[in-house]
Amino acid sequence: MFRKLLAILLVCVITNAYGSDLQTAAEDALMKGDLELALESYMELLEEFPDDQESLEIAVMLAEELGIVELALQLLIVDVERAVELKEIDRTQSSLRLIAQINNQLPAWVDQKLAVASAVNKDPVSYTHLTLPTIYSV
Repeated sequence: MFRKLLAILLVCVITNAYGSDLQTAAEDALMKGDLELALESYMELLEEFPDDQESLEIAVMLAEELGIVELALQLLIVDVERAVELKEIDRTQSSLRLIAQINNQLPAWVDQKLAVASAVNKDPVSYTHLTLPTIYSV
């Protein structure tokens, strides 16, 4: 995931869509590995430029990486609403596709529980040494 973010960052640096201070701050934070600051900067950038798809995609990936799935979904929902308002069908479909991908992912705790369950000893257990209680009828 981090490599994907760096690749997108490289594209942003090359194209430098808006050349704003916010863009520079977001890119610098991402290059330093400060994902929280990068997300904050991209959120501010989206407030200023709500139609910047690159910033949206990066903010969504950062939110997912930081475990803030609800924020990622909220960003995409807002983008879908805006795209519908502007009658941008491709953009609407793209954001809806991302929403579906996020919703289809299992929460992190599922992987943790599966790892714990996998570590359980798989040797068969013998219960032959146990005796059943005797039931008396009157």
